[in-house]
Amino acid sequence: MRRKLASASSSLARSPLPVAVDEHLGRLVPAQRERILSGARPCSRQLILDSALMGKHSGLETTLVGVAGEYFVAAELSIRGFLASITLRNSRGVDIIASSADASRSVSLQVKTSSGTLPKWMLSKKSESFASDNHFYAFVLLRGTGTRPDFHIVPSKVVAKHVAESHRQWLAGAKADGPLRKDSPMRNFRDSEGVYKEAWHLLSLAET
Repeated sequence: MRRKLASASSSLARSPLPVAVDEHLGRLVPAQRERILSGARPCSRQLILDSALMGKHSGLETTLVGVAGEYFVAAELSIRGFLASITLRNSRGVDIIASSADASRSVSLQVKTSSGTLPKWMLSKKSESFASDNHFYAFVLLRGTGTRPDFHIVPSKVVAKHVAESHRQWLAGAKADGPLRKDSPMRNFRDSEGVYKEAWHLLSLAET
């Protein structure tokens, strides 16, 4: 089975994307599609192909989940008429650079992707300070093969405040058995009420 997948993915690497991914990129014109694919991180195209061949999202390796999220966000930006480029893998904190069609405004996005069932994403302590007016988070919740993911677009300053306050409250509490909690470098962001779901307008990239 593994040999068949490897052989198939090798041949597809030089051909159009398979249906599992192509359905989402199908509305892009050829130039937009090629811009997304040519700007991919090393090996990310192959990872996406392998992901599609497996035919499912649940149980995906963390790397595949993350790469899938970046492609979905880049596709959504392109569909809306914006220019989107996926950065190199060593660009920590910035996964996509997006600009308006006339290049008059640009923003950076960090993509966080979850294949769980709740709108909750894990972050690091760095998210408390890595913030600016032109930096945003694109939180992606995968819904399964053939189903469009949920997207939550959140300003980085909102995320920084949220994770700092929620972590401080968590740290002030106690474990069920009594002892106080120990500090941790992990943070999490939730959008349970869907306040930022599909909030692409916050990027302010559309022409006025």
